[in-house]
Amino acid sequence: LGVYDDRFLWVWAFNRFMVVKLVTMFIAMLADHWELSKCDSWLESPEHLNTLKYGKLGINYIEGNPAMTALAEQHVCPWARWAYMLGFGIEFSFWVYFTYKALLFERELKSCVPYPVDFGQERHDAVARWRLYGVKDPRTDERQAVKKPILQEEAEPMKPMKSTYGSVEPGLADGY
Repeated sequence: LGVYDDRFLWVWAFNRFMVVKLVTMFIAMLADHWELSKCDSWLESPEHLNTLKYGKLGINYIEGNPAMTALAEQHVCPWARWAYMLGFGIEFSFWVYFTYKALLFERELKSCVPYPVDFGQERHDAVARWRLYGVKDPRTDERQAVKKPILQEEAEPMKPMKSTYGSVEPGLADGY
């Protein structure tokens, strides 16, 4: 909505949200990469051995990090790190590009060019859009539809109306 209406504060707030999103994504990537770096020695690590927790009344146990355990058991930790970094790199680069373009648009809004940029093809008023698509003004049908009943009512002679207490439409009770 801020882009459509050229509302600078809305675009500014959105861009700050995007920057915070990028920073948060990067911090999450660092934390995930830190955990994935423990994958190669996960099965022998004290952290893994201490993650076996016993359930209610000690009957069943729940493994603390089943995804890391599965990666370590299959010996695919280096591939998992590469796949994660590749996926993160692609997604992060898309978000950086979109944020960059949004920041450029914010800068353009802030500069506030005193004259509208017009290449002669873009006309933003309703009549020009109707001409562009080869349609007629849809409001003319509405205006004519509204005028017809009004004219018909004006053409009818006035009926004598009798107003009674509690009547919804005066004169209906008397057959007029």
